[in-house]
Amino acid sequence: MGRGPTLAPEEVGRVRGLAEASFSNREIAACVGRSEGAVAAVLKTKSDSMPEPMGRPSSLNERMLRQVVRTAATGDYTAAQLKDMLSLPCSVRTVRRILSRVDFLTWKRRST
Repeated sequence: MGRGPTLAPEEVGRVRGLAEASFSNREIAACVGRSEGAVAAVLKTKSDSMPEPMGRPSSLNERMLRQVVRTAATGDYTAAQLKDMLSLPCSVRTVRRILSRVDFLTWKRRST
């Protein structure tokens, strides 16, 4: 089956308004003069422009990331020391990866 013309912005607004007024999809389709599938597609799509993040969730939140960078910038610590000191729920490799993305911190070999 072919597709009909796309819904105009006014129609989309009308569909959302009727949905907020607790009309059923069938009633909305009859009022707007479009199919129930078109109404369902409008109501299913999110109005936010940001898509949901894909992939595995990060083990550190934004606050922990800032804390790692701030602590690393103030002292001369290894990644393992940072992980233990801040009791982070991630691996040492993750701490290294975080620090490598920061442009104002430079890696330097420790003198032994």
